[in-house]
Amino acid sequence: MQRLDPETIRQGIRSWLAKQIPDATDMVVAPVHFPTAGGRSAESSFIDVSYDVSGKRRSEQLVIRRAFDDDIFLDADIALPFRMMTAIRAHSTIPVPECIGLELDRSVLTTPFLVMRRCDGRIAPQLPNYNLGGWVHALSPDERNKLWRAGIEMIARVHTLDWSDGFAFLDDPARGETGLGQYLDWLERWYDWALAGRRLPLGEAALDYLKANRPQSPRIDVLWGDAAPHNILFGDDLGVAALIDWETARLGPGEADLAWWLFFDELMSAAIEVDRLPGLPDRAETIAIYEAASGRRAADMDYYAILSSFRMMVVSVRAGDRRAGGIGKAPSDQMAESPSARMLAGQLGLPVAPKGPAYQAARAILGRADG
Repeated sequence: MQRLDPETIRQGIRSWLAKQIPDATDMVVAPVHFPTAGGRSAESSFIDVSYDVSGKRRSEQLVIRRAFDDDIFLDADIALPFRMMTAIRAHSTIPVPECIGLELDRSVLTTPFLVMRRCDGRIAPQLPNYNLGGWVHALSPDERNKLWRAGIEMIARVHTLDWSDGFAFLDDPARGETGLGQYLDWLERWYDWALAGRRLPLGEAALDYLKANRPQSPRIDVLWGDAAPHNILFGDDLGVAALIDWETARLGPGEADLAWWLFFDELMSAAIEVDRLPGLPDRAETIAIYEAASGRRAADMDYYAILSSFRMMVVSVRAGDRRAGGIGKAPSDQMAESPSARMLAGQLGLPVAPKGPAYQAARAILGRADG
C-alpha cells in the first residue's frame, strides 16, 4: 500500500466526518501527521478536528488506521479491531480507544479504514529499543517494574472476558475446534500462504511439534493477539491508559498472549545480544505476576513459547517478501536466519542457523538506541 499524501487524507477525512456528524458546522481539519513508528498491520495517521454543534465548539484528536493491501497477516480485516474495541468498551472497563466509525468503501482513502479518538499515553517502543534508549530506558528500576507489572496485569484482565458474551464473532467452527484448534488452523494456513510453495524444514518441524504436542483441554479465552509493550499506551503514572492494535485478536488459551509478551521480551534482548534493563521482571517473575492477576496457573508455557516463535518466524518470512517486492520473492535460505527462527530452532533442539544476513539486518534495526 502506498502512503497517501497528507492533504489527500485530510480532504477525504473531512468529507467523511461531515457525513458521520451531519449536525456539525464550520468544520476545520488540521494537517495530517504520521507517528514516528508504524505498525505492521495498518498505517496510522493523526489528525486534529474542530467543529460547531448546537452552538458549541468541539475539538478532537483522531487516529486513522488504513488497512495494508500487501499485508503481512493472513485474513487481515480492518473491521476486526473495530469490532473488538467496540465490544470491549460495551462489555468491560478495559481501556481501549473509542471508535468513531469504520469505512469499507475504498473510494474514500483507497483502502478500508477505521477512525478512533486518540488516547493519551506512550508506548514502550521497539525503535529505539527500550533496553537501549528512550523514555523507558530513562526510568528508574522500580518504575520499570511498575510499568511491566501493569501491562501483565492488564493482559490477565483481557482473559477474564467471556467470549460467548459479545465476542462470539471470533468463533469460526468451520476452522476447527473453538480456541486452540482454530488458532493452529490459522497459523498453518498463514504459514502455507507466506511460504508460497517454498520449503522451510524448520517450519515443518515446528508445525509437526505443535500438532503432536497440543495441550489437552486448553482454555478458551479472548486473546488480544498482539500482547506486547509496544501496543500499550502507558500513562504518566505508568499505568495502562489503553490497549491498541487488535488486528490479530483470536480465541485461544490466555497462555498464547502471555508467551507472545515473553517472546518480544527475549527478541528485544537476548535474541539480538542486548542486555535487559534492570527492574524488568524476568520470565519466571512475569509468569508469576500473570498467575497472581488471573488467579490461575499458566500451563504449558514451553509449548506456547514455541508457538510464539513459529508465529513470528512466519511474520518474518512475509516481511522479507514485502521488502523483496511480493509473496515468494525473498530467498528461502535466509528464512531460518531471522532471530525468531533461530529462537525456534533452539526451542525445538534443532541446529541453529548462523547469524547470516537476515539476522544481522534484524539486529541492526532492533538493536538501535535511537529512533
